Amino acid sequence: GQSIPIVTADAGIVKMTYLNGESIEIPCPELRRRCKSAGNFNPERIPDSVAVKEVQPRGNYAVSISWTDGHNSIYPYDAIEEAA
Repeated sequence: GQSIPIVTADAGIVKMTYLNGESIEIPCPELRRRCKSAGNFNPERIPDSVAVKEVQPRGNYAVSISWTDGHNSIYPYDAIEEAA
């Protein structure tokens, strides 16, 4: 089966690390603005200072990220790859 990457956040960067040690990084504001949820209707208004409060794995395909602006997002791993 496919190995589940590990998603972490630090210093304004979301990092996704694969089992083979490779990783990708994306700035928090950029990933936050890409949230596809219905509540994300003004992505251009999201401040550059937005950061991750918590990351929770969601099964084998996605992570849930709660943000400092109060929003919660679910990102499939492939959506994080596409963003990076």
